[in-house]
Amino acid sequence: MPEADDWARAEATPSGAEITRIRRLIQRVSEDNATLTEPTAPRSREPSPPSGRCGTTS
Repeated sequence: MPEADDWARAEATPSGAEITRIRRLIQRVSEDNATLTEPTAPRSREPSPPSGRCGTTS
């Protein structure tokens, strides 16, 4: 079923607009992270515990 493969690939691939939004978000987080003071910086760089919500939509 090549047509199913093409459909799935098209649906799974993020749009250019989605990629741009994620890049902007990463840039904002990186800039905010650079402004943290030393007492808060190490804590913020520790991995967060899993929330159990990865991949879910509401």
